[in-house]
Amino acid sequence: MFSTNAKWTLKVIVTILYIALICIVFWQEPLLILAFIGAYFFILEYVQKFIKNRNKAMEEKRMLLLLNIKEKATTLLKALQEEKQPENDIVEAVELDRSNNSSLLDARQRIVTDDAVNEILKIYYQIDLFKAESYDDFLNLMQMNKSNLKDVPAQYRDEKLCLEAMKTGSALSDVPEILINEALCREYIGFYPWNFYEVPEEYLTRELCFSWVNMINLGAIPSKFRDREMCLEAMSEDYQLMGTYDFDDNSPFDYIPEVLKEDELIIERAKHIGWIQ
Repeated sequence: MFSTNAKWTLKVIVTILYIALICIVFWQEPLLILAFIGAYFFILEYVQKFIKNRNKAMEEKRMLLLLNIKEKATTLLKALQEEKQPENDIVEAVELDRSNNSSLLDARQRIVTDDAVNEILKIYYQIDLFKAESYDDFLNLMQMNKSNLKDVPAQYRDEKLCLEAMKTGSALSDVPEILINEALCREYIGFYPWNFYEVPEEYLTRELCFSWVNMINLGAIPSKFRDREMCLEAMSEDYQLMGTYDFDDNSPFDYIPEVLKEDELIIERAKHIGWIQ
């Protein structure tokens, strides 16, 4: 048996002989060096092409899935809006594509309305059906009401994507602060009037408040803008949401400035719409 020192000595000798043999071969056949270099770059290029083609194939597969989902969404919406199918039939059709009975229990109890359509679509297009990996992915998902801005990486949250996200219910609080301005807030309120309550006061102008005062609670309007004209507009005949949105426990009439509460026209309007008896 060899001792430990002998074994190491033998290994060193064999290694030296192996290196010497390689040097002799390269010395006798210098073209072998070029062959080895050429082979290295050939293999490197092959690997790079393989990775590129693989990524392209994966991208095509993902986009086909996305297009398929869009097509199904269009079909379902058409059935709901034109044919007015019974709700149970709609739910069963959804279940044929993706079994998710527990999540659809709530939808079974609802009448087919636009809200019900959105609810079913949100359930049907769960985020695990399509894993977004690029800016375009997230933009497409936003346009399909299939994702939320808070799920989007910060580097993709530009103005275009944020606007698409807010159309489908994403909160203004998820928009990067640097992008928030009066114009964006105006767009945000335009998507859903109740978004007005989330807009910071610094972005509210009198013009913007006047545009929406008859669809929100007067208490949400900054006090500096609550003049006679604003209060009368809040009580106009076409107000829609004043009595349906619980701003707080106060009556909307409480937010009319004290100096205007004795105004005959304001009192008349307030009685007409039920703010006071």
